[in-house]
Amino acid sequence: MTSVRSRIDYEMLYNLILSLRFDYAEEADQNTPRDDNRFNTGFEARYLVDQNWFAGLVASYEKLNSNLDDVGFSNVLLSLRLGAQL
Repeated sequence: MTSVRSRIDYEMLYNLILSLRFDYAEEADQNTPRDDNRFNTGFEARYLVDQNWFAGLVASYEKLNSNLDDVGFSNVLLSLRLGAQL
């Protein structure tokens, strides 16, 4: 398995953090003839309400390509988050 990951965070305001994420992986299973290439990318905006609470918007895209027929897929996810942190 080979993988590369990168993430960039930018503090736009003292309580607004923007993030970009890129992932790529090549996966090969020794027990099967299947070889996969997986690509993920995403964006997150996190608003820090106070020291413990945050709200966020996350958008991500995932694509899997395979050398076998009917195995690949692509997925788009958009979510709103509310959370607590210590």
